[in-house]
Amino acid sequence: VREAVFDTIMDMMPSANKTKINADTLKDVYIGKMVKVSGEDDRWSLFSLHNDFGRCIELKFVDKMRRQFEFSVDSFQITLDSLLDDFNAPEPKVYIESMFGDVHQAMSHLHERLIDTRRPEEIRGGGLLKYCHLLTRGYKAARPSKCRQLERYMCSRFFIDFPDVMSQEQKLRTYLDNHFGSNNDQVRL
Repeated sequence: VREAVFDTIMDMMPSANKTKINADTLKDVYIGKMVKVSGEDDRWSLFSLHNDFGRCIELKFVDKMRRQFEFSVDSFQITLDSLLDDFNAPEPKVYIESMFGDVHQAMSHLHERLIDTRRPEEIRGGGLLKYCHLLTRGYKAARPSKCRQLERYMCSRFFIDFPDVMSQEQKLRTYLDNHFGSNNDQVRL
């Protein structure tokens, strides 16, 4: 799949750039992180394509995952099993679903820039940073009356998962680097 992604990027590049760059160079330049998790409750891998301006696309390949999404706008899953099972099928079916529960409502939240979740008590510590990032990008609470409760859960979980100042600072630095670029002149803690 990774090769297919880079081949597609190469196909979409202007022809002038194609002579100067190859798929291996793209990997070196654009892969920001690669993660593989294999445990009792979680088995998934992720690779993140990014640039120095903080633009990021994360591709996550999931077998099983304890918490599959944090907010409705990041709850979409595209199931490629039919492509993998029969690569030569004339019209393979690719399914999209929302782990939020209602794909149409999640799509509406995405288009209207709304933040919502199910079981906010299960959002891990980094969810607070994602929530703040969504707010800075103009997203608003889908259910404003539940917003304070959601924020309390996320703040509490952040301080449970990152109990000391050093771990909090490290998490914040990592998040900022991954989502806003690593230009030290732009971001100072």
